[in-house]
Amino acid sequence: MQQRMPEDGRGHIVYDPEWLSEATPELFDPHHLSVQGMLSSFGSGRGTVWLFRYEGKEYALRHYHRGGMVAQFLGDRYLWTGLNRSRPAKEAKILRQLAGQGLPVPNPVAWRVTRSGLMYRADLIVTRISRARSLTQILRERDLAAAEWENLGALLRRFHDLQVWHADLNLSNILLRPPGDFFLVDFDRCRARFGKLWKQRNLKRLHRSCLKEQAQNREFHFREQDFDTLLQGYARGASATDS
Repeated sequence: MQQRMPEDGRGHIVYDPEWLSEATPELFDPHHLSVQGMLSSFGSGRGTVWLFRYEGKEYALRHYHRGGMVAQFLGDRYLWTGLNRSRPAKEAKILRQLAGQGLPVPNPVAWRVTRSGLMYRADLIVTRISRARSLTQILRERDLAAAEWENLGALLRRFHDLQVWHADLNLSNILLRPPGDFFLVDFDRCRARFGKLWKQRNLKRLHRSCLKEQAQNREFHFREQDFDTLLQGYARGASATDS
């Protein structure tokens, strides 16, 4: 990764020259991307994700934004404790590690922090997973086959066996690309954790996400037995690891 500093001296941009020839502040500006005709679409969640094309490749831009009650006071601002301890620096680092181990995650491309006094704002650009959609979108339209639920469970076991804790494991952060490839996205605050108890809590978090979407959408293709099938795949992943 290479680092550059914008002219105002209050920010840092770090980018991977394997993906980008350069990274300027305009690349992190959705309005600029739209005016230049580079913006293809955007999605919402805790923070908006903008999808764009640059130098013949497709990327996803995400602006960091707090969740929960603290968002009412701090919004998108974080306490500055050093460049390497910033949110995008940590996320880019774990994404590089996971991608290097062959796990299905986006590649980190570039990130930016902009300081203002003791606080900073941040953005991250990753590779876009083409033709993939979130499970939230897919389950509003169709059932997942039993084999798909089982394969998802086996994939989650791969992450857990490497002690990778996904801080926001929900249906919107799981993507599915035809013919049946799953990906995990949004690794903000994610890290390696010791022990085993957190793994069941992580799965329960995903289960709550399924129930929440089911309660909010009349046509949502989820049944309790689907999650049982996912857990079977999770257990199968253990035997595959042991073999």
